[in-house]
Amino acid sequence: MTARKSYTSKPAEPFPFDLDGVAFVVPGGVSLLDLCEMARLADVDATSPEGAAALADFFHDALGDGYERFRLHVREHHTDPGTLVDIMADMIEATTARPTRRPSDSSDGPTTTGPTLRVISSDGTVREEQLTPQRVAQLRAEAEGEAATG
Repeated sequence: MTARKSYTSKPAEPFPFDLDGVAFVVPGGVSLLDLCEMARLADVDATSPEGAAALADFFHDALGDGYERFRLHVREHHTDPGTLVDIMADMIEATTARPTRRPSDSSDGPTTTGPTLRVISSDGTVREEQLTPQRVAQLRAEAEGEAATG
């Protein structure tokens, strides 16, 4: 029997940004789990009703108590969806650029930034690839396709 592993959650770094010269802060950063959920909407147009709702949900969850002030600012300044997507993309980049593993005491081997996926081929070859939001969306689509046909 394998020994049970124990983990401790580590809060993400706050993500500060300015919109029209007004400061906002995502207090706990963006959760990788939230990003995985957002990956389902990777191909949804931000100006569609579904895309607009997803953007609002994303910012509501990310900004917490600061969301209402942000929402009022966006409404007052008629912020376009592209700007909101740019802010969200920068949050995603900041989140996925952080190392996901505590550095070891050893300096052997390459350093890893962001989440990775270990791929084992049928011939036993092992490789690791960066797990970007786009790759998450692609894997989810492939899994859904396989579930529908299988």
